[in-house]
Amino acid sequence: MNDRTAQALARLRAADPAPTAPDPRHPQARDLLSRVLDSPDTAPPAPARNRRRLVVGFAGAVAVAAAGVFALAQPAAAYTVDRHPDGTVAVVIRPSQLHSPDKLNAALARVGARTTVLPMVPAGQCTTPPDIDPAFRMPDDPTPEQVAAQIARFPVDYRLGDEEVLITIRPWLIPSADTLALGYAFAAGPDGPTTYVRPAVVRTMPGCLPIPTPPRR
Repeated sequence: MNDRTAQALARLRAADPAPTAPDPRHPQARDLLSRVLDSPDTAPPAPARNRRRLVVGFAGAVAVAAAGVFALAQPAAAYTVDRHPDGTVAVVIRPSQLHSPDKLNAALARVGARTTVLPMVPAGQCTTPPDIDPAFRMPDDPTPEQVAAQIARFPVDYRLGDEEVLITIRPWLIPSADTLALGYAFAAGPDGPTTYVRPAVVRTMPGCLPIPTPPRR
C-alpha cells in the first residue's frame, strides 16, 4: 500500500469511523476509495464557530470606537470644583451652561470654599450696592503699591478662557465674618458673546450683583 492509499484510508476512517477496521477488498470500500483518491486533497473548512467569534470581535471593536466618539461628543460639565492639598480651591465654570448655581454652591460648601456664586443681572434690576468689606475696597485713584497690596490680600484670582472661567480661591484669606460673593453672567451681543465675572468680599450676602456697565468708547 503506497502513501497515497494510506492517506485515503485514513480520511475514510475519519469520515466514517467504525468499531472495526473496514476491509479494503470489499467492492463498496474500493468504490469509496476511488472517489476519495480522485477528490482534491484540501483541508476541511474552518468551523462556523470561529467565524462567529471574529464577527463578534469586530462588532466589539466597532462598539468601542463608537463609544469613544460618543464620549468625545459629550458636552463639558457646567462647573468643576477641586480642593488642592495646599488648601486652594480650583473652580471652572462655563457661564453659558450654568443656568443655576445651586449645586455648584453646595459643592463649594462641602470643600470649605466660603464662596457663594450667583448670576448677575442688568444694573437696572439691582440698584442696591453690595456690602463690601472696607478692607477689600479699592481706592478711587490707587497707587501701584495699593493695587499690589490689594491683589496680595484678595482671596481669589481668575482668568477667562474661550467658554469658561478658571478660578482659584484661597479660603484662608477670607475674614471669618465675610463671604466671597462671585457673580457671573453670559450675554450675547453684536460683537459676539461676553462673559462677566465679579468677585466681592462681602460682610452680608447680597440678593443680587449688577452686570458691570462697559466703559464708553
